[in-house]
Amino acid sequence: MATDDDRVDRLIVQVRAVLCWHDPEGLLAHGCREDEYDPEAWDLAVLILTGRPMTCELVLDTWDRWFGPGSIRVRDSSKPGRGGRADR
Repeated sequence: MATDDDRVDRLIVQVRAVLCWHDPEGLLAHGCREDEYDPEAWDLAVLILTGRPMTCELVLDTWDRWFGPGSIRVRDSSKPGRGGRADR
């Protein structure tokens, strides 16, 4: 039987896979390891597990916390018309 820790670990792996596929900061394209996005994946997985709706604002807040206001993704995503749910 799966434990809560197993569930969290699986979710983190899934979130990391999405982040690595999108490579929003271009880190993997520059040779960084796939675990580069682990802190962000952990934070996003915790948000998902709380049951709160995953909004762009929550994702951008997480991204800004880790990458700062100079982040390419934060700058591009904060343009007008970029609101809504983050799970699109």
